[in-house]
Amino acid sequence: MSLLRPFALPVALLAGLSGAFVATGSASADTDVANVVVEVSAARNILSTSGWSGLAVQVRNTGTAPAESVTLTFTKPASLHTNSFQSISDWNCVSATITTCTHAGPFAAGASDRVVYDTVQVDGAPEGSTLEVSASATTTTPESSTADNAASQLIRIVPTGLIAGHLWNDLNADGIRQANEPPSGTGVSIRSQDDEDAYGFSNSVGLDYRETVVSKHYQVTSTLARFSWRLTTPNVGSDDTDSDLVPVSENAFSQTGASPVFEVTQSAPGAVDVGVVASFRPAAITPASVPQGTAAVTVKLSGGRFSSDLEVKLTRAGFDAIPGVISNLAADSASMDVTFPLAQAAAGAWTLNLDRLYGPHAEVPFTVAAPALRLSAAPSIAGTLAVGSTVRAVPGAWTPTAASYSYVWAANGSPVRGATGATLTIPADALGKRLTVQVTAARSGYASATAVSARSVVVAKGKAPRATKRPAITGTVKVGRTARAKAGTWSPKVNSYRYEWRLSGKLIRGATGATLKLTSSMRNKKLTVTVIARKTGYADGRATSAAVKVR
Repeated sequence: MSLLRPFALPVALLAGLSGAFVATGSASADTDVANVVVEVSAARNILSTSGWSGLAVQVRNTGTAPAESVTLTFTKPASLHTNSFQSISDWNCVSATITTCTHAGPFAAGASDRVVYDTVQVDGAPEGSTLEVSASATTTTPESSTADNAASQLIRIVPTGLIAGHLWNDLNADGIRQANEPPSGTGVSIRSQDDEDAYGFSNSVGLDYRETVVSKHYQVTSTLARFSWRLTTPNVGSDDTDSDLVPVSENAFSQTGASPVFEVTQSAPGAVDVGVVASFRPAAITPASVPQGTAAVTVKLSGGRFSSDLEVKLTRAGFDAIPGVISNLAADSASMDVTFPLAQAAAGAWTLNLDRLYGPHAEVPFTVAAPALRLSAAPSIAGTLAVGSTVRAVPGAWTPTAASYSYVWAANGSPVRGATGATLTIPADALGKRLTVQVTAARSGYASATAVSARSVVVAKGKAPRATKRPAITGTVKVGRTARAKAGTWSPKVNSYRYEWRLSGKLIRGATGATLKLTSSMRNKKLTVTVIARKTGYADGRATSAAVKVR
């Protein structure tokens, strides 16, 4: 075996090489150096006075040379109590309020280690305080920069707030929660928008949920299996009763909805309601009504996700349920036929129910219609068509005979206020209009039916008022004095009067008031006054006083 012998360089050459490697204070561009970078993160950096978080310290060497003797110092306040502490095998750590970790051997170029993961809980920090977590690293190896050797993270301690809402089965699919609509049994996911890990939790408590949360920004989501549920129409009514989740994604198996991002504070709670509809609730049923006595009917359900394992039946309070038989399920499951035996079904409103074992419930209205009364002779109006006259509705003839009638009177198509009886005293505002009467006939066991009379002739003015007590001239009927007209008494009562004065039967021009100044030209002539009585909707009434001689 040959042995390697020492190789001696010439002194001059050795001196030249030594000069080539003398350090000048900073590494040349092609010299390998280390660069230790420290990063501190908190899974949740907004906490309550009893909240918890995960604190992580990542150490990387972004340089091109290994870093020797790397030591990490991790410091957290005493009010962050450690629940669990993790480190990796290449680092020797001593955990305390100030934790030190030393890397075993050189820390290779390009290496990246999560050196510390400390699960902590707040203990003794008051609301409004800010806690700082920091870490720094040192190495004996020269670095290209020491700017990244330290990092910190701030944690804010804040009050708690409330998120609450309703999770309900929107049976009538109108987007509005009614008192009779049941809990859906679906769930929501409540996610923070202010934390690095989008901390959150799921909830599926039925109709109502109520969660105490840290004051920050949140979003509520819900993912539904399309085989069972779909989101109802959002934002269609009052915020107290509508649904707040808008669909954001959908595939063949699921649908996801999300609320807007909202802030929760101690004084401003969050309210997010979620209405869902069974995926097999039909958008349409044909027919939705059948006459009573129909032996059987096949109803087509469409606009849902149907399956042969559904239980379909008609229900009505106080009556036995009527089961249906499924047939003709479409290949795309978007429609199916259901046949119901209805020979003994009572007339009235029924509910078509769809259920799946351990699954959602859906329902839509269905009607078994009672036979209707048939009109055999049209209604008419009897009486004098004049203001103030009383006319009578002739209800017509119905088969079978109706047991009762109700009425609505109209003038030129507009209802006459309060006119719902069999008779009508024609009001003044009906003058010049044509009357009709709508008659609704009713009988137990039959659907009510309605018919309208033909339009009447135009309503005429009422008969002129008449004087039940004749007008008279009062005062001293003498030249230079003033005569006065007394209007008398009229039936019916009138609205106003107008006057005509005459001397010996000749009309006195301009004399239209209730008084007349007597002049010398009137002496020894006979004076009369005619009173014209006016009432809205009626012809004018006229009556003349007895003649009085002017002295």
